[in-house]
Amino acid sequence: MLVELDERVKSWLQSKGKDVSVKTIQVNACCAPPIQDLITHLGKPKDLHNYNEIKVDNLSISV
Repeated sequence: MLVELDERVKSWLQSKGKDVSVKTIQVNACCAPPIQDLITHLGKPKDLHNYNEIKVDNLSISV
């Protein structure tokens, strides 16, 4: 998996001093097809065994 971050994003994440986690969620509605969306938050996930870790420079991204 290729993860690209521009320099402003890298700087912002480094200023927060935390790792990043990205996960998918499924949104179901009664009248529409299901939609997959992404949620991103700062920090490592609690269930780390369900994620793949990607290193971008000195940042750690759990996907």
